[in-house]
Amino acid sequence: FPVTIVVGGSMGDDICDFAEWFWDKPLLPYQQHLLRRIFSLDREGRLSVRRAYLSMARQNGKSYLAGTVIAYWLHRMSQLRGEPQFILSVAHNQQAAHEFFLKVAGQIERKFGLDAKAVKMGFQHEEVAMPDGSKWIVQAASMNAGHSLSCDLIYADEIFGIKAEVLDGGLAPTQRARRDPLFLMTSTAGDSSSKALLVS
Repeated sequence: FPVTIVVGGSMGDDICDFAEWFWDKPLLPYQQHLLRRIFSLDREGRLSVRRAYLSMARQNGKSYLAGTVIAYWLHRMSQLRGEPQFILSVAHNQQAAHEFFLKVAGQIERKFGLDAKAVKMGFQHEEVAMPDGSKWIVQAASMNAGHSLSCDLIYADEIFGIKAEVLDGGLAPTQRARRDPLFLMTSTAGDSSSKALLVS
């Protein structure tokens, strides 16, 4: 399968170490391998990858991988970049986005020692607000997703069920003004109607 060539190093080892602390267990070898590639660096020390897509069957740990990326971004990227970071996550339906948020945000609250007010877990208003101003919010994957936002990291789950127009017309443009953004997408298998998968 296609693999990004690492020419300037990678942040992957640091992220893998973080993941073991965050989840209280190490990531699987394939997850570690992917993180080292996704967070590869060019010769100037900047992220080489702007878009990453992972397709796999259910119950193989993609939520742990994606949760690691979001938690690490909240924890470290504002320090590395010298400014607050904004993260947006969406899924093919609100229930899936909600369940993913509960799993990861609960761990963030415990591990980061956040005040209870910093994590909002309402079904249609979910966010994590860090003391440094960084924020992670959840939205429905509708045609309005991402509008008026400027996102450093976007996570889109189960893109087989998300319209390509939402990904390319609503979400991707929110990253144009950001330095070294990442658009991470994951999905199980789609079908011929899943236009996003046909072009991914």
